[in-house]
Amino acid sequence: MDFPMSNGPLPVLSNVNLSVQKGEVVVVVGPSGIGKTTLLRIIAGLLSPTNGFVRVLGKPVHEPDSSRVMVFQEPSVFPWMTVRENIKYASRIGAASSPDLSSGPVGELLDLAGLRTRLDDFPGTLSTGMRRLVELARGLAAQPKILLGDEPFYALDVYVRRSVREILLRVIEHYSPTMVLTSHDVEEALFLGDRLVVLCGRPATIREIHPVLFPRPRSRYIAYSGDFIKLRRQIEESLAPGGTA
Repeated sequence: MDFPMSNGPLPVLSNVNLSVQKGEVVVVVGPSGIGKTTLLRIIAGLLSPTNGFVRVLGKPVHEPDSSRVMVFQEPSVFPWMTVRENIKYASRIGAASSPDLSSGPVGELLDLAGLRTRLDDFPGTLSTGMRRLVELARGLAAQPKILLGDEPFYALDVYVRRSVREILLRVIEHYSPTMVLTSHDVEEALFLGDRLVVLCGRPATIREIHPVLFPRPRSRYIAYSGDFIKLRRQIEESLAPGGTA
């Protein structure tokens, strides 16, 4: 992917080759500004690559459609709608019918987050973490083939971030949605993902792909295991300036 500039094209991504399997959670990590969001936007069909292609279920991606729903870094919950109305908006995004809020991944997320009793409240009455969970619930309710999350825990403090990602982890473990997420937090990526993709360089390319073999269900305490610490250190060293694979 090159971006046009006044003094010529700016290469952002180069030789990025990646496949994602059904039911897999892939987390792309890399420094801020490296091109993670650009990669997600290309998968979503919001940007067209300068060269190359994206296919979902064998079909070329040329524009956004309901098979790929993206949760953005910036807050996108609608403040004039209740929690229930926000989630049911998914039927306009792609769900074949009005989403079921009583069961499935959306129902479980609502229960785990304590949002079941807040369905008729407006987002302004919710905490930042709860609003982020409403966005994730709306994305899941659209029943996409792939849910894309651009730093889905962006701007949350460390304790809220941990709580929200553990709720998402339970949903992942019970329902196996196909997801591609971005993060600059290696611990978070290892906690959630089935594979971790390291994006580095200028232009950015895939330096390493690590299978994450820690068994599910996962506990926050895996972060204290020797294997987790070793893999985290290896990846963080490869991300450091001058790091090597």
